[in-house]
Amino acid sequence: MTEEFNEEKARRLIEKALQDPIYSRALPYLRGADDLQTARALDLAGFFDDGGEPEDRHFRADENWIMTPLSKLIPPLERFLKVAKANLEEPPPPPVVLLSTGAFCPIHSGHLEMMEIARRSLEARGRTVIGGYLSPSHATYVDPKCGSETLSSSHRLMLCQEAVKDSDWLMACGWEALGVERMLNFTDVIIRLERYLENQLAKSDLARRADKSRTNRTTYGPAPVVYYVFGSDNARFTRGFLPDGKCVCVLRPGSEEPYHEFACAPLVQANSEIIFAGEASHDLSSQSIRRRRSAQTSFHSAPASYFHWQTQSEGDQPAATIYLRDEGLWSLSSFPLPEETLSTALDKFKEGLLALMIECHERASWPDTKRQLQVELLSLSEQRQAAQKLARGHSIISLDPCIEGDFNLEISRCYPLNEPLATPTMVARPGAASIVKQVGLIPPGQYILFDDDIFSGSTVRQVQDLLPDSIAIRAVCALTIRGTSKHTVLDILDLRDFLAGARLAGLVMSTADGKLVRAPYTLPYVSPAARASIPIGEELRFSQGVWQLNEDFFSTLGSLTLAQADPSFTALMTRLGFSMDTDMVEICRYHKERLSPQAKLLRR
Repeated sequence: MTEEFNEEKARRLIEKALQDPIYSRALPYLRGADDLQTARALDLAGFFDDGGEPEDRHFRADENWIMTPLSKLIPPLERFLKVAKANLEEPPPPPVVLLSTGAFCPIHSGHLEMMEIARRSLEARGRTVIGGYLSPSHATYVDPKCGSETLSSSHRLMLCQEAVKDSDWLMACGWEALGVERMLNFTDVIIRLERYLENQLAKSDLARRADKSRTNRTTYGPAPVVYYVFGSDNARFTRGFLPDGKCVCVLRPGSEEPYHEFACAPLVQANSEIIFAGEASHDLSSQSIRRRRSAQTSFHSAPASYFHWQTQSEGDQPAATIYLRDEGLWSLSSFPLPEETLSTALDKFKEGLLALMIECHERASWPDTKRQLQVELLSLSEQRQAAQKLARGHSIISLDPCIEGDFNLEISRCYPLNEPLATPTMVARPGAASIVKQVGLIPPGQYILFDDDIFSGSTVRQVQDLLPDSIAIRAVCALTIRGTSKHTVLDILDLRDFLAGARLAGLVMSTADGKLVRAPYTLPYVSPAARASIPIGEELRFSQGVWQLNEDFFSTLGSLTLAQADPSFTALMTRLGFSMDTDMVEICRYHKERLSPQAKLLRR
């Protein structure tokens, strides 16, 4: 038992449980002689009062809020659908997605092993597991538990993303950590994930890809069911899944007694969907890693970043520079307003963005590095003049959409939505011809390759690999070499990538069904730390600030609608349920407030 109850607290807990779709079904089996006994039974089964009101659930159940990756589900789901089509007389049971929640401070190999054991247990029972999620809990749950050893929600999420980046089935979900205003019962996370999967997968054309005869893309087959996974130290949670909930309890060394106690309970045994996986995980805990108490806390037990952060010293670091190219009116060409009006609004947006970047670096705290940041602006017009000088007498292939060459390759790196550490693929930009067709238009010869920036060099190398031997690259020119900073260069960015709906702006990403969309470098779609070198712990503050700047920008311009934004941004927003005539101010305000944990709950 974790809490003491008076009659008022007991009645409120019972009322809250009645609103929970999972615990409400278990409640008749947990009823005691009075409300106090019933509340204690609920508490033992893992249920707590999250402090919210009934209407909060509508806010949390916003299935359109894209904060959960889907890419690793798609290949196994497509295979499942094909098998289901071939066995219409005896269709298989619905596919399964596993979910585990927790502090993950830090995540470690034991957590991953637990999910693997749960997967094997279900597959041994004939179920098809198509994916699994690790969901870091909200800070209001983790901070009291971990105290001074706590990592921020963003850091814990980033570690989870790092831990699963090479897995072909596990993913990290940031909704519970960054998408709600307070800690939740794990049942809220289960219910939201089930609804999210059903909503997002129904919008895809997966069914038609598996069965060409289908015309109704909203009925693609049985929706995935979510099984909750936890260690036997929390075996008591199984009582919350009476009579028909779905969960897997994995044996954990040191917690054999509760494992056997609840595995033998008659009410638990009556539900075949409560699974006890007898295969034990290794004896490893986040606390032992934080305090280096176990011999198993090697650098292999947790993501490398965690141990790197432990060596970080607090205090200011030398100054650093971010180059930011200002594309000016080129990026606003789709907005039908006078140039002076657009230019004034863009200057204010730029000023605010620079101040926000500098503030986030100055506010950074351990394990992030506090820096004195300098943002050096690069002018598109100056880059074009430099390009003309460099191009004299040479044939140019340009990768930069803002600077035309003799031939322009419309190619972008593409990331799956909500997976910032995934390896990108090279794709034709949204709306462009295929890469093969574009390359086929370039005649044999020698060329200079232009790009606006070369930071890691990976994009240029991949593009060169796509070119046939008949196209020889004599030199590669990056126009940001004209920057003058003597400090460490953190990143090279474009202003337009932070402006919602600007021309060819934002990161190119693929949706669950492979459609290409663009989003600004902010949460919930893009990690500002991964794409713009914003301190990890400042990601949420930075994203809220960028959406506020976007709201101010469009408020200044008057009534501009989604229909006037870049088509690839429009494709993402319509997927969220916004209509083409939605005012851009409304879209920006929605994102800003939806990201704010302290904002009043919204309903739309």
